[in-house]
Amino acid sequence: MNGFKMDDAWLIVRDQNRSLQSSTKLFFEGTPAKVLANKISWKIIGSLEAKPKYAREIAKELSLNEQSVYYHVKKLLECGIIKVVEEQSIRGANAKKLSLSGDGVSILFRKPSKEMQKPYISNGRLCRFFDDFLKDNAFDGYIVVGSPEPHGPFRAVARDGHYAAQLSYYLGKCSGHPTNFFVRLDTDIKAEKLYNENLILIGGPITNLLVSEVNQYLQVKFIEPNYWSGIVDKEGNVFSGETDALISKIRNPFDRDRCVIVIAGVRHQGTKSAIIGLTECSEEVLRGYNGQPNYALIVKGFDQDGDGKVDYTEVLKSYPY
Repeated sequence: MNGFKMDDAWLIVRDQNRSLQSSTKLFFEGTPAKVLANKISWKIIGSLEAKPKYAREIAKELSLNEQSVYYHVKKLLECGIIKVVEEQSIRGANAKKLSLSGDGVSILFRKPSKEMQKPYISNGRLCRFFDDFLKDNAFDGYIVVGSPEPHGPFRAVARDGHYAAQLSYYLGKCSGHPTNFFVRLDTDIKAEKLYNENLILIGGPITNLLVSEVNQYLQVKFIEPNYWSGIVDKEGNVFSGETDALISKIRNPFDRDRCVIVIAGVRHQGTKSAIIGLTECSEEVLRGYNGQPNYALIVKGFDQDGDGKVDYTEVLKSYPY
């Protein structure tokens, strides 16, 4: 990429008795010094600190020529300092919503060689997949599980809410303490109208009412109205096994600056397969994820040790749309 070699990394800052972390772009061959030396580039970065924006919005806010902004946006994209989080066609043109790729950049003169005695982050791919939920070293959003009481049109009782504990444990390695009580029932989210938040939805559309509401916005989705029939993609491929599951990341349809991640199986065993895939097998399961704002994959769980329980997950198909 234009002479740059970089990777996503976490910067650990010691602050008295605390260890604070920031997401950073780590450059170990070539530096973005020339790009960052430009005053307009810094103004664009400053504009994007608050929230994602289109280039034309940045130009208007900063009272700059649009062509000049587009030029510097291209340079910032090339060196990975900013990223595209959404694209849409406006009057025949492809408009890209832009966001900062991380909290900053770091430059190494040589590659790291000293192993930490106690690693702070054990799972880089998992942290990257959930980066929309990690803000100011705290978890920003809600993990939403289905109510254990009969609810919804199917009077369903959720049996997969406890999987949130497994996911929370691993997400705790990516961020600090949340600022509020972050696990909610689907019925609570609806009652409190918390749709415009970052949401991790666990469980299928029968037991988690929010999954049924966002299902129409998914590129790979549960078959309606009989959700038990399975999951279907745009090519008509159907996945209906008991341990089949969907993992899908999209922009929140109720607030495009927010994110929704669906982790849902055709049956509750499938939801468990997806959770195991994201936590214990994430380096392999998320291998195809490269920061896309929209991403989906179908996974299947297997019982490798023959004890009748799912303990391993494989990807059946991924959709980096």
